[in-house]
Amino acid sequence: MTQYVREFAYVDELVDKTQKYSGWQLCNTPAFDPMIIPYGVIHDAMEHFTVGESTIEQEMMAIGSLYHIRILGKWWDQFNIDYNPVELVAWDIARFLKEKFFVIDSCDRKCPSELSHVARELEAYGVSKVDEYYSPGYCAENPSILDSFRRAIDWVGGGIS
Repeated sequence: MTQYVREFAYVDELVDKTQKYSGWQLCNTPAFDPMIIPYGVIHDAMEHFTVGESTIEQEMMAIGSLYHIRILGKWWDQFNIDYNPVELVAWDIARFLKEKFFVIDSCDRKCPSELSHVARELEAYGVSKVDEYYSPGYCAENPSILDSFRRAIDWVGGGIS
């Protein structure tokens, strides 16, 4: 059995003026913002596959793991939430891609065909989220962004399967 140890440090935005938020931060990901909600720490501790410097590609696979555990595994069903969890996952994908200027490597695997409905749903919500960030129709006017989103979804599919 492989055991991973993840180290977190509390970051205080009042002490470290380079931070936007106070919260728990995975020690090997200084480029990522600290987690201001407990679910973020749970995600970093349990849904990531590797230990080491996080990349956007690894984050997409971890989002796939999140999707598998929390949505397909019905974890979110136990809460009375007033939002669509698929939309929340798509928002996370769009936010990470925006932070990385929509640069993401090609994935050597594709989202499994049995999950093609997931890919379509994530893409539809994701495009709407990117358009909300910029302006209506932004993705249609910038096909490279849609290509980046599709590559991200392939990485997400790698984390689901």
